[in-house]
Amino acid sequence: MQSTTRCPRCGYVLTYNGAAYYCSFCGYPQTQQALPPSLRSLEKFSDRIQRFLAELKPRIPPQPNYYPVNVIMQPCANCGFNFPKMAQVCPSCRAERAIVPQSTPSTSAAEAYDLDRRVFDYITAHGGTISRSQATQDLAITQPALLTSIERLKTGGFLSQS
Repeated sequence: MQSTTRCPRCGYVLTYNGAAYYCSFCGYPQTQQALPPSLRSLEKFSDRIQRFLAELKPRIPPQPNYYPVNVIMQPCANCGFNFPKMAQVCPSCRAERAIVPQSTPSTSAAEAYDLDRRVFDYITAHGGTISRSQATQDLAITQPALLTSIERLKTGGFLSQS
C-alpha cells in the first residue's frame, strides 16, 4: 500500500480497522455496496415468500399422470358427440346413454381377425389359462365378444380344450 494511504478508487483517505485498510466513502476494498433499506426489505420479503412456498410444496398433492389407453368411443344418440362407451352420460348434452341391444354383431372379417389375434396372443401370453373378466378388462372388449372369439379360435383349430 502507498504511504499516503489514499483510496485507489476515489482518493479518499483510507481507514485502518486493525486488519486491513478500507475507504469509508466508496467502500473499497468491498466490491459490493450495501443495499438501501427499501431494497433490503424487498429482499427479506422475497426470502419469506420462498420459505412459504418451500413449506407449502409438501402439502400439495401430486398431480395424477394420465396415459392414453384404447378406449372404445360411441356417438351420442342425442347430439352425435363421441364419448367413451363406458360413460353413462354424454358430457356434451348430458343425455343418458340409451342401452341399445345388440342382436347381431356387425363386425367385419378384418375386425374379427384382429380381435381373434388379440385374444389368441392374450391366451398365449397367460399360458393358456385366463380369467374371462380380467381378459375383457385387459383387452377392452365385452364378454360376449370374448366368448365369440374363443369359439372362432376353437373351430379354426387354434385352441383346444383339455
